[in-house]
Amino acid sequence: MNKLLFATVFVVGAISGCSSTNKTDTPANANANPGIPLFGKLEKVNEQYAFTEFATSPVTTQPWVNLKTGEPSWNTETEKCPFVKKKVEHVCFTADEKLFREESIDIVSTGVSTVLSFGVLASVPNKDVTFEESEYREAIAQAGGFAQYRTAIDTYTALQEEVYSKQRQTDAKMSGYLVKPTVSVSYSGATELYESKPDLSRWVTLEKHKLDATDMLTLKANTIEDLLRLAQTKKETIVSQWDKMGNSIAVSCKTVVRDDLLNLHLSCPESVQVNSPVPHVPIKADIRINVKDATPAKFTYGNGEGIISKQGRDLFFTNVLNDFITVESISYYYANKTATISNLNISVPPKSGAVLTSLGRLNINTRDNRFEDITVEQAKDITLKYGIAVQYRVASNGTTSSRKLLGTEEKSLIDIVKTKLKEL
Repeated sequence: MNKLLFATVFVVGAISGCSSTNKTDTPANANANPGIPLFGKLEKVNEQYAFTEFATSPVTTQPWVNLKTGEPSWNTETEKCPFVKKKVEHVCFTADEKLFREESIDIVSTGVSTVLSFGVLASVPNKDVTFEESEYREAIAQAGGFAQYRTAIDTYTALQEEVYSKQRQTDAKMSGYLVKPTVSVSYSGATELYESKPDLSRWVTLEKHKLDATDMLTLKANTIEDLLRLAQTKKETIVSQWDKMGNSIAVSCKTVVRDDLLNLHLSCPESVQVNSPVPHVPIKADIRINVKDATPAKFTYGNGEGIISKQGRDLFFTNVLNDFITVESISYYYANKTATISNLNISVPPKSGAVLTSLGRLNINTRDNRFEDITVEQAKDITLKYGIAVQYRVASNGTTSSRKLLGTEEKSLIDIVKTKLKEL
């Protein structure tokens, strides 16, 4: 229904009057702790208001009433209705008869708008959406008021307190176990390559169990008796779960611990029983090969005229002749791939050496040379070719001749890893 608000002062007075004199019932346990309410859905059935459903949490866009405080769960603030140009009027989107929010014309502000506008807009009335508290209170009275739910609210509160009490007791008990645990490790995988046995307890964390007790807050039923039966069942389930967890502690561990050339994939139980002040956690560690550069750190090849070698990340050439050597090109073999630099033209004096290039200057696809989370069996089946080849010229007695020096090897990945581990 539309109502005319002739003056703000009268509106405030009317609402104040409703609040103080027209309440038909005192909310159940109005002075008790409002933290554990129950809600009833206030709906009109056959022209008579009634609480048609009951829940432990409301849907705030529906007429759910807090049976403990008597307050609506939805917004009851007065709202200005926005002006919609297409309709050339103020539209009250939040008006809803089911929520006792009704559209009204604000004569006072409309009058001011007329004085200021002088034009077409002067004929467009401003509108508000207001909460009709007196109608709301009358509907509560028709539904039988709140006193009838006092015992139900007390029962539900007791159930919730029992859950929270058990949670506090279990939480306090588990707090005493939050210490650095002792661990035992069962290794598998590349155990033949893994000689170090680090302290893995630093990768294990003990935590309090996380049990969601919010199920008590999401119950709904057609009658208050059915709601309490649901709450009782949920309470028993939650308390039983807490009882089972009272003598254990939750466990989490780092998934992967990265070591030199090897990864440890850790797994631990979700929880362990606590039989001493310091909990013990059994861990499983699966050892995998993790190689970023699958070529040996060093290798050397020679042919009596020159020596080529890999020294760290540099590729080095040594001239053992008494004549000048000019290196024209170099090829680097890695992971069965080849990277080449042509037109080097680096002159190397007799009985001396020079860096031809570094690995960073070669067009190497590092992904081809990287092997991650490889088992020993897989590493034994992977064969890799690596080495160096150079094309060079020798100037001797006024003549120049073209030569080449090639040095390559093939090894299994497992042998390469073993060599690298010895070099650490």
